[in-house]
Formats: sequence, C-alpha cells, structure tokens
Amino acid sequence: MNQLIIIYCYSVPNRKVLEDCYTKNTIVDFTKNLMQFVVHLDSAHNPECEVLPIGVAANLSFNSPSFNNISILTVDFSYNRTTELLFKIPYTLSDTQLDELESEIGVYLTIYSFSELLTVELLIFEETLSSLQDCFTSLYTYLQFDSIILQFFSSNQCKSQMQLEVDSPDSFISQISLQIGSFRFELDPLVLIPLYSQPEFNISLNFVTENEIKVVTTLQTEKFPSGFVTFESNQGGQLVDFIFEIDQFAFQTVNAVQNVDLSCFQDSFFATVNQFDVQQLNSLSGYTHWEYKLSFQVTEHEIVEFPMLFQEKFNKQQYENIIQFDCEVLLEALRDSCYKLYKMQKFGQVIFSVEFYNGHYLHTHSKTHATFKPSQISQAIVKVSKTQICVETDNNVPTNSAQLQINNTVYNNNINKNSTIFCFACNKCSADKGFYILHTDSDNIITNLVFKNDYVEIKSVSISIGLTILFISIIIAIRSIIQTQQLLAKLKKKKRTTTE
Repeated sequence: MNQLIIIYCYSVPNRKVLEDCYTKNTIVDFTKNLMQFVVHLDSAHNPECEVLPIGVAANLSFNSPSFNNISILTVDFSYNRTTELLFKIPYTLSDTQLDELESEIGVYLTIYSFSELLTVELLIFEETLSSLQDCFTSLYTYLQFDSIILQFFSSNQCKSQMQLEVDSPDSFISQISLQIGSFRFELDPLVLIPLYSQPEFNISLNFVTENEIKVVTTLQTEKFPSGFVTFESNQGGQLVDFIFEIDQFAFQTVNAVQNVDLSCFQDSFFATVNQFDVQQLNSLSGYTHWEYKLSFQVTEHEIVEFPMLFQEKFNKQQYENIIQFDCEVLLEALRDSCYKLYKMQKFGQVIFSVEFYNGHYLHTHSKTHATFKPSQISQAIVKVSKTQICVETDNNVPTNSAQLQINNTVYNNNINKNSTIFCFACNKCSADKGFYILHTDSDNIITNLVFKNDYVEIKSVSISIGLTILFISIIIAIRSIIQTQQLLAKLKKKKRTTTE
C-alpha cells in the first residue's frame, strides 16, 4: 500500500530584539500565600518598543533549573500603559521548593509577539508581606445567653499563612482577638487555625462567671453593634495585623430566627423569615406578652423601631413566615417615621426580632439582620374561569416553566420565553387557596392566591433566588370588574323578567 506523505516547511521570521524598553525600577514580587509573582513594569517610553501589539506572550524564567518557566498570554497589552503582569504558579511546590524559591535572587522576563522580543533581567527580587485580607469571604457572630459563636467562611486562599508557630516558625499567626463594641475577647490560635481548611467552621466562646455573663447581657441590649476580628501575623519577625469586619450579628437566647429578607409594598414592610423554628417559640413559658419588631438604623445616630405587640401566648398554629408591618396600624407616634422610611427605601442596617417579655423584663429573644430586597413585580392580575386560570404581571418574567397548585392538585405549563401572562387549563377552577410558581434558571416566583368566584385577590408574592427570598406583597381588588359583572347579571335577569 502506497502512502503519500506531505511535509510542509515554513520558516519562523527572526524576531526583532527590542532593548532598553524598561527601567531598572522594574521589579518582581513573590506573594507566598497566593502562590503568585507580580512583575511591576516601569516603562522607559522608548519609541522603538511601541511596536509591541496588544496580543503578546510573557515568560518568567528562573536561574535555578529546579523551577519550570511560567508563561501567560495577554490580549490587552500596552507598552506605555501596562504596569503589572501577574504570573500564578500553576504547579504544586513542596515546602523545600518554596524555601529554595525564596532564595532566588533574580528572574528573567521575556515579552514577545510574532515579530518582536524583549528580555529584562530582574535582579531585585522581593517577597511581599502576605496579605490576609482575602482569607475569609464572610464572618458572622451569634450572641447567645452565655456564649458567643463566630461563624467563619473560609476562602482557602491563605493556607501557607494560617499556620501555627510549631509548624511554620518563619510565618505564623501569633494572636487572634475579637472586638465587639468596647469589649475585647481573646481567641486561641490552637483552636482556630487547624479549622481554616474547612469552607465553613464555628468558634464558640463560652462564659461561666457572673461577670462574663453580664458582658454578654450588655451586648445583647445594643441595637446595632459593630465588631471585628484581628489576626496578628508574625512574618519573619515582623508583626502585621489584619482586621476582618463582622458582616452580621445575631442575638439569641433562643435560636429561632435566621435568614430574614425585607421588602415593602403599599405602605407596609414585609419580613420573610426563611428559617423559623416555631417549635422552640411554642414551648416557651414564663412571659406575659411578646412582639415582632423591625429596627432600622436610619443614620449613625438615629434608630427607628416598629413593634407589633401580642398579648396572647405564641401559637404555632397561627404562625406565618411572612410578617406584615403596616404603617397605617402602627402606633400613631410611629406612623410618620414608617411612611418616611417607606418612601425613601434607603436605610442602613435592619434587624428583625421576636421578643418575649415578663412585664418590662426581656425574657427571651431572637434577633437577626434582615436583608432588604426591592420589589421586582409591582402589579399582577389573576383571572379565574371554569376552564383556566391566567396570571398577568406588569413585568416580563424570564421563565422556562410555570406551575399552579390548588390544594393537592398541581397544574403545569411550559413557557420558553419572557412573558407577562401565564395560563393553566383546569376543570372547575375554584378553591380557597392556591400557589402559583414560575420556575426559572436562577429563581422562583411564588404567588399565594386567594380565589373568590370569578376573580382573585393576590395576597402575596415572593421571589426566591437560591436560598434568598424576596417578598413582595400585592393586594389587588378588582372591584370594577366585580361591579360590572354584577350589573350585567342584574340586566340579564331584568331582561328575562320583561320578556316573560
């Protein structure tokens, strides 16, 4: 069998070597905890070097043959404007190799295109003090009756820096402290540091003595406390402090309320409690009254609170996870503030709480931050007939399917476009309550419907994005339609009577 082999030969053009493109101030930094090099370019503004195109490759090579070259491609290069090139180490280094890498006294930077090439020898090689600012994505604090629980969400980017002295004498965490208001608490690195590799972990400070519990009790009374955790890092004998602000506080003598979202509609604020342990609240005793409360931090020195008081015992049978704070039914002294906040919809922190009192004494409570979510749907109309139910919203809703649930019966309808009208076929469509759900790729819109004959009042709408619930209350009374239907019915009846 004969084979034909074709060989293509071509020559790579000799690249033009560019010189004196960068000054001696061009240096490279090595950040150990992020495992990366940053080359800081200081252009010499040589006109001959301006021929470099926007698409170039860059290579970082080392004097020691123990380390492989690191190459990158960039498509937005500018000789006069590009000041940094980032090289992430794409391979794993042992501790011994890291030590050898730190002993390197220079590297070579090569920047080249199809027809140009330049090489810079970087003799100044510095290891920067590693930044710990990105070590955590979030930090929450829960104040309970006799303890403080810190919830850390690790970014896992600081493994080499989150070390104990026994494991890393040259770079380690020497001290950790928690500051809440005017109170300072020490945290044990021996407990915290080994947990850093976990995506999420908790540290608990338990209090036993009377003075310690008094401190926690004092903190519980603060409306909007601020706090932070400080890590003291010993890096080659130099002490560097890194401060992490606490994102959220929760105050709990009973852990009953978590993950609260806030929205507003028709002169009311609505708190949607996504995690509500009503069983704990139902089992409480020894209180005379209880209340829901919204607390707004309007400015640094202004706090407004809207309580909703209940004299009867908390009853889980009457529980709803959506609580309405209607400006109209608040105490008269609070109404103006409520309307003002509603119109502005601009405020700082918001805390939702369930508080139980024995007379004037705060018996038990559960408080947490509420996340404000502006409404996405401001109006909707639902039409109910004997053969179908249609829901029309004022905004397009990107959806791939819709679902209607009436009692235990579920109706589905696939919709593959942005739409404002969603209809469902059904027999004898009537019920006291139903649930209307729009399924999208990233969120669900859940509407609680109250059916009344041939029209419907929409009681509430909530939008769920992941685990976050956006609550929108919509109350629609289609009185004109009802009156028209009643008038037509009377006219038909009168016409039949006249004919007879």
